[in-house]
Amino acid sequence: MSGGERDRVSTAAWSALRADVRGELCVRGEPSYEARRAALSWNARVPARHPAAILRVADADEVACAVRWAREHGLRVAVRSGGHSWCGASVRDEALVLDLGALCTIEVDVEARVARVGPAVENLALAVELASHGLAFPVGHCPSVAVGGYLLSGGFGWNSGVFGPACARVRSLEIVDARGEQVHVDAQREPELYWAARGAGAGFFGVATRFELELAPLPRAIHSLALSFPREAVHALEPEVEALLARRSAALELTLLAFPARSARELQLLAVAFADSEREAQELLAPLAPLVARAAHVEAAQAMSFASLLQGLGALFPAGRRHGVDVLYSERTAGALWSAVATALRAAPSPHALGMVVPAPPLDPGAPLADMALSLFAPSFVGLYGQWEHARDDAENLAWLDAQRAAFRASTCGHYVGETDLYAERTRAQRCFTPEAFERLRALRERWDPRGVFAGFPLSADAKR
Repeated sequence: MSGGERDRVSTAAWSALRADVRGELCVRGEPSYEARRAALSWNARVPARHPAAILRVADADEVACAVRWAREHGLRVAVRSGGHSWCGASVRDEALVLDLGALCTIEVDVEARVARVGPAVENLALAVELASHGLAFPVGHCPSVAVGGYLLSGGFGWNSGVFGPACARVRSLEIVDARGEQVHVDAQREPELYWAARGAGAGFFGVATRFELELAPLPRAIHSLALSFPREAVHALEPEVEALLARRSAALELTLLAFPARSARELQLLAVAFADSEREAQELLAPLAPLVARAAHVEAAQAMSFASLLQGLGALFPAGRRHGVDVLYSERTAGALWSAVATALRAAPSPHALGMVVPAPPLDPGAPLADMALSLFAPSFVGLYGQWEHARDDAENLAWLDAQRAAFRASTCGHYVGETDLYAERTRAQRCFTPEAFERLRALRERWDPRGVFAGFPLSADAKR
């Protein structure tokens, strides 16, 4: 907090807030502040940004109290559900950060196929609880990601080809708005907020304190198949990858991975079939036969659970590493992009770096997407994940990431707000939406938060990485 900011918020004002809440309040300058600030970021490369204070709220009532207090004292509010934003979107200069970590309840109505969950519920916990009732939801791919930021950003999770994006299954929300009022939001009540909450990500002008989710039956046969290839084979594999994409089912999820030259791995193709019988799962995987025949190593199809899928992919992103990450959408085909990503990864300075290409699931043209802030889609998603161990290697790894951004710029048609580096360029947030959706978000923010109580999207011109 700057000197002027310290003068504006008096010690007495902080004391008054502390007296009004049960949750732990930590103001900048207090002994535990640096540890609490670092804990806001799952990325060990904590952003060089300093909130005025961090409040771990106990419940939705405290969220409302804190928002009213911040509004009265002219502080912006930032929100953390689980901290997995690669760029640390909740770590905002001179803001009051609301840590929602205590809001982690799960209630399942099995008969209605509905779950009501707090924003700090993690993907693994939700998947395990739902599976115990024979139910499922398109939870995110990594186990410790909290659903709050995931759902607000859109959420492309497991089996999204069948289930759709996660936010499309949000039936209603409980939010605290910029006035500090608790509001129930759904398609009939406050439809503008409902539209924005399904895809606005860090730009949402409210605090979601509970989500009501529409569930689906648990697929009874989930099978995964992993194929490894030598790096030099990537160009030759392109026709067969494209042929696979042309005839695959929406229930077959594919991920193409590339690893650095210094890594023990080279290229991998992961396929996961979501089926209702063993026979159906085998039929979904059958189109991979030509690629199986060419693979240097095959991890044969095996039965999986949502929990084991989460734990397997989560192993690629262990906690405690430093990260420099960016993602992009591209109109190029996944096969061609796999080759480009493999080339990019050869030069990665860390053996822990990872490149990923995820082809969009085939969409049913007869089933239009819901009207929501999540509005930008493309045939391919590319993730460039720099991971390393030591601060002394920051400059080298970030330079690699910047070079890849430049290399992929010509084929980039947008970004996914939930994972992109919102500080990479001034227009980055805008490039996460269609022009119409971004303009609608801007207008709704002016209506619902005219005083700018919520921090909203960060701008690279105003903030440090």
